[in-house]
Amino acid sequence: MLIAGGEVGVVAVQLARIARKRVIGTGSPSSAGYLQRLGAEPVFYGEGLLDRIHDLGGTVTAALDLHGTDTVDVAHMLAVLDNRICTIAATFPVDDIRSAVELQTGRHVRSKVVVDL
Repeated sequence: MLIAGGEVGVVAVQLARIARKRVIGTGSPSSAGYLQRLGAEPVFYGEGLLDRIHDLGGTVTAALDLHGTDTVDVAHMLAVLDNRICTIAATFPVDDIRSAVELQTGRHVRSKVVVDL
C-alpha cells in the first residue's frame, strides 16, 4: 500500500496499520522518522520515487495521493488498478484552464483543482 504522509496521510497510515497492511509512506526526508514510528516504511517523494519503491520490494496494491498526482502516476507505473487509487486532486492542462475554473466555480468538485503549467 502506498500512502502520502501529510496530516490526512498520517490517519490513513494508522488505519492501514490497524488493518495489518504493509504501508509505504511517501513524504519529505524530515517526516521519515515519524512515518517509521507510525509503522510505515518511509520513502521520499519526488523524482526517482518509482525506483525507491522498487528497492523496497513487494507489490503495491493500492495508492492514496493527498498532495497532487505524482503518487497516482507512480501507482499507474506499478500497475495498481484505477479502482484502488484515490486522490484529492483533479488535474487540467493549462490549455483547458476554462474547464478547471468552471468545475471549481460550480462547487461540484470534491477535490483540489490543479492546473499543470
